[in-house]
Amino acid sequence: MRFEFWSIVAIVAVVAPAVEASTVVAVDIAGLTRTSDSVLRGKIRSTEARWTKDGARIITDTTIDVSEVWKGPSKTVVVAMQPGGEIGEIGQRVEGVATFVPGEEVVVFLEARGEKFTVAGLSLGKFRLVRSNDNKVIVAKRDASADAMLVDPTTGERKMSKEVVLTVEQLKTQ
Repeated sequence: MRFEFWSIVAIVAVVAPAVEASTVVAVDIAGLTRTSDSVLRGKIRSTEARWTKDGARIITDTTIDVSEVWKGPSKTVVVAMQPGGEIGEIGQRVEGVATFVPGEEVVVFLEARGEKFTVAGLSLGKFRLVRSNDNKVIVAKRDASADAMLVDPTTGERKMSKEVVLTVEQLKTQ
């Protein structure tokens, strides 16, 4: 069963108010691939925070220039939106969301939301590409998110997320 991003956020807000981290259902790469509408490799062009239509929340739109599509429709540019961000001196922080930096190379697992996307599994759906000093090896790193608590969907056991490092080919074939 596919959990919708906002449904998970709502459940976490009700069920785990005492936890200072976001709680996310742990999912492996194969699960992320299955539940994602798009998996792509690209470079972050920009990030821009904006108010929602009702003015109650801040959303950050991240524009990604696509270099490879591993799953989903072929696009040259996508926009991934995530809850939280900063506008002027006002900020809203959502623990566990992926962070993006302009110029950063990434592989992202995305769920469609109309013309835009959200990152599947919050920070679980983002891998940062890191090149070796000689530029011959590229690894995909999913950073351990100190602010994301993972819940095993079978046992209900809670655990903190861990850093994952794979070659791009390993990530692509999972």
